[in-house]
Amino acid sequence: MSRAFMIKQVPFKPTDIGGCQLWLDGADRTTITGTSAVTQWNDKSGNGYNGTVVNAAVGSPVAPSYLTNSINGLPAITMSGTSYFTGSTNVNSTTLSCFFLGNCVFGTGGSSQQRILGLSIPGSDDYSSTLRPIPLSVISGGTQLLAYRNANMASATVVSGTNFIGCCIFDGTSNYMYKDGTLGTQVSSSGTFTTSIYGVGSDAGTQFMGGTSSLGTNCLVGKIGEMILFNTALTTPQRQQIEGYLAQKWGLQGSLPAGSPGRTEVIYPRSPLIDSLTTGQATRKPFIRALRPVALGGSFQFTTTPSQYLSIPNSTAFTQNTAFTYELWYYPTSTNTGYLVAMLQSNWITVRWNTGTAGTIGLDMSYVGNPPGYVAQNRIYAINRWHHIALTWNGTNGVLYMNGVSEAVFTGAGGLVNAGNDLRIGQYQGQGQPTPLGYFTNIRFAKGVSVYTGAFTPPTAPLSVTQSAGTNISAITAGQTQLLISATTSGSLLTDSSTNNFTITNNGSVAWNILTPFS
Repeated sequence: MSRAFMIKQVPFKPTDIGGCQLWLDGADRTTITGTSAVTQWNDKSGNGYNGTVVNAAVGSPVAPSYLTNSINGLPAITMSGTSYFTGSTNVNSTTLSCFFLGNCVFGTGGSSQQRILGLSIPGSDDYSSTLRPIPLSVISGGTQLLAYRNANMASATVVSGTNFIGCCIFDGTSNYMYKDGTLGTQVSSSGTFTTSIYGVGSDAGTQFMGGTSSLGTNCLVGKIGEMILFNTALTTPQRQQIEGYLAQKWGLQGSLPAGSPGRTEVIYPRSPLIDSLTTGQATRKPFIRALRPVALGGSFQFTTTPSQYLSIPNSTAFTQNTAFTYELWYYPTSTNTGYLVAMLQSNWITVRWNTGTAGTIGLDMSYVGNPPGYVAQNRIYAINRWHHIALTWNGTNGVLYMNGVSEAVFTGAGGLVNAGNDLRIGQYQGQGQPTPLGYFTNIRFAKGVSVYTGAFTPPTAPLSVTQSAGTNISAITAGQTQLLISATTSGSLLTDSSTNNFTITNNGSVAWNILTPFS
């Protein structure tokens, strides 16, 4: 008799794929010795191929450093161009796959040729033999990411100082270079590798690119978030799984191609996943597909501009003279200007994602009898990561919060007075400004309560119709929530969970996505 059960799927990790030889994870503080001067970076592959820092033969070498909040909120290793990591490895096959997440900096302090990873044997270089490859390096002034093997080079284009996901694959006959999930070039490559040591940030074999021969001029300058090496040629689904894992973990989903599993499926889950257990045996899939979050929802995605937006019919539910709170989660994938929400009543209010180097938030608000008010702040926010945005009004003062921190304060008279207009998400009526590209979820409007009264910790679970009070957080009681769009599933994309049960109109084919801010 076959019985089916539901169990939680553990988060994916690179070692779930066979052949993992090296896994250096900058987000795992327990694997790193030292902070301002890192001396060792421990391997998580299970092979014990820990990396030890070597200072190049320069006048004043600077060791790698560990920097928190370095890449989209996660820590990473910063390389100075005068030091690197070296350790043992065992890639003695016709195949290999290598992945890198981070960036390389060129110009001031950076050479036009920099190693990301080199494989070799003691006393030999990593570039002049088919036996010893350079899976990842950057040359030509920082414009070309290369996989190099005895003068045969596969390449892709990169930008100095910009984070990317690099991947090279040697499958026994060819060498492929991918950048952010897109194939650059492919070249012929065959033969068996013979390697026993690696250099992350330089060539460990002879230190030619990082030691006495060239005084360290070719060591890496930039940041390393993660490095993963396999002694096998990963299949396309496996490659996409690693790319999706890196993108979702480090906040680079928007860099992957449209339709990539890393943009449409949970690979490095921010929420528990469900797998199946049949006839007493768990089904563990090496490539996570079609798994759904447990009650933690998803989001809706805006991909074109300016035609996409959601609209909610005009209602007295959005009329309020005393207090109200409007909040949402937003994951921007672009710095383009766009309205997150527009409540165009007699007194109108909009929250807008303004054009900036990496996105800035601006606030517009006006009142009856007063000139239009505009409050804006110039703080720079990162794209390709979730932000909690909340706007509160207590009858006298309004505050715009970003990730629990007050960013703009305004005062005035009056509240929201019905003027017969609908509420829009992603567009301001009549303005023609583009859609803010990215993902939205958990949009809530509550009236009669200023939910946030000071600095607070953003929600860690989906928003609800009612909630208890907390530190600088007011309770929401029955009847106060007038709109709640949680985007829990694709089927509930246009569902209002409040007692109003508003009909939500999807303009321009806004799509559902599994991406969620909750863990």
